[in-house]
Amino acid sequence: MFKFLESLHASFVVGQANKHFRNERYRDALERAERALALELNENFTWLCLLIAGKSRVHLGDVDRAEEQLRRAQAMLAPRLERQPESQHLQHIVADLERYLDAIERHRSGADGNDV
Repeated sequence: MFKFLESLHASFVVGQANKHFRNERYRDALERAERALALELNENFTWLCLLIAGKSRVHLGDVDRAEEQLRRAQAMLAPRLERQPESQHLQHIVADLERYLDAIERHRSGADGNDV
């Protein structure tokens, strides 16, 4: 029963993080994603939390930590995409993640990197 409640709580916190991100409330999204990461969830939640936290950090200007979190999410998603290469959903997620990583590279090279 405890695992079920823990998973339910995690789903709620991750859902809040995603909602805040979509509403461009990046600091709130980051806070919720970090809170969910602290729960040491399974891989299904972890990559999503890392993705939300990393993308939020890009918008907040913390590109070094953003890149670290996005690279971790990318490493978790790569095997899934290899197993399910036809998954449009995974392809979209990975493409979005790569847009953020490209924006970080442009930012570091002096080009405008905030056009994600």
